[in-house]
Amino acid sequence: MKHSTKNNDLTLFIDILADIICCYLQAEKDSTEINKLIPESQPNAA
Repeated sequence: MKHSTKNNDLTLFIDILADIICCYLQAEKDSTEINKLIPESQPNAA
């Protein structure tokens, strides 16, 4: 087992984890903006 292979696996894992976090944060941001655009989601908007 080479040392570089293990290091590359760790880097790949971190990259995937970062992508998942970015997607999650983007989804949170999008859902918040959508809620602002839809008055029905807030009963006392009017």
